[in-house]
Amino acid sequence: MTDSTPYSDAREQVLAAAERLFAVKGYAGTTLRDIATAVGIRHASLYHHAPGGKEELFVEVTGRALQRHRDGLAHALASAPACLRGQLYAVADWLLAHAPMDLIRMAHADMPAIDAAQADRLSLLALESLILPVEAALHAAADRGEVADRD
Repeated sequence: MTDSTPYSDAREQVLAAAERLFAVKGYAGTTLRDIATAVGIRHASLYHHAPGGKEELFVEVTGRALQRHRDGLAHALASAPACLRGQLYAVADWLLAHAPMDLIRMAHADMPAIDAAQADRLSLLALESLILPVEAALHAAADRGEVADRD
């Protein structure tokens, strides 16, 4: 990163590096120094981009990743045939084509390490992004008579 890099571009570089590192190493395994090194800036300079430090970066990049999943699954479902098989294949194709999220690590290691309110917000976003779209497809299939509604 150079001094002529606009703030928003520099911040995006920080967020991209943080997202990559958190995805591989988790919250506990990633340090601000790791992120700074990946971007090519001093450790202290990260606070210019994320005054809340590591937790702020983690919450933001995890939220963005979950929103990408939500938007991607919504698009996949909207583009799929209006039958359960077609919709489930579309969901599977989309998930296989995109970087996976380690939800088990997030639930058991990352979320307990951050502020409870932030963890709750991310957990709700994960539910809305990954579970509810598939649940809605199953309910729609039940409404069409493709499967029995077991509510």
